[in-house]
Amino acid sequence: MPRYGSESPPESVEIFGKSYTFIEFLKRDGYSVNMLLEETLPGGGARKWVLKNSRVSWIGIPFNFLARWLSRREYAFYCDLQGLPFVPELGPRPDDFTFLHEFVEGVPLSQTRRQKVPVSAEFFAELLGAFYSLHERGYAYVDTAKKDNVIVGQNGKPYLIDFQITLGPKPWGGLPGWAYGKLVRHMQREDLYHYYKHKKRRCPEIWTDEDERNFRRGRLNAIHGVIRRPYLVVKRFFWPKERYKQ
Repeated sequence: MPRYGSESPPESVEIFGKSYTFIEFLKRDGYSVNMLLEETLPGGGARKWVLKNSRVSWIGIPFNFLARWLSRREYAFYCDLQGLPFVPELGPRPDDFTFLHEFVEGVPLSQTRRQKVPVSAEFFAELLGAFYSLHERGYAYVDTAKKDNVIVGQNGKPYLIDFQITLGPKPWGGLPGWAYGKLVRHMQREDLYHYYKHKKRRCPEIWTDEDERNFRRGRLNAIHGVIRRPYLVVKRFFWPKERYKQ
């Protein structure tokens, strides 16, 4: 499978003998290349997929072992979470760096105001239920601060994409497992903090007293902010920010 990056886009992508038409790049940064592909279905019609090709590089130096690990890990999370209504359907996996998932027709939460897409109280109620469902399974989504990762579907329902930095169920026992569990629980609280932040900023008219009581910043959030800001400066210097859809 080719490692797609800054080169010219392909006209089509061949996966397991099936040809997918390239539509556009959805995202290109230092961690992955996401492409929108279209599959022509037998008997007419078409279906859209996102091809996610993981890559990790710093100052032009590739870290293929890390890209391979991140892709395998994210693919395993998608497999485990299949069947949940807010997780896109998984497609084929042609190699250790690449997999496909369903393209969700909709708009990222970050763009709903600009595109005048309504966001309802029911949407936020279902989004909260999605986070609770992940947490009950031992997951912390982690990337909740990024509104681009929350899709408002054409049906008005929430979808979560990009599980690359998600924390999964506890993989170890003993002291390492105890420490990992503490980290997961902290990041679960961060998931909820950012959920309430998005709700308050996007739909203040539906904000309630109960929401205000639950809107609490985690103790490590300030430390995270101190680390995150210089990291983003460096990241955006090497990979200028591109708005992406999925």
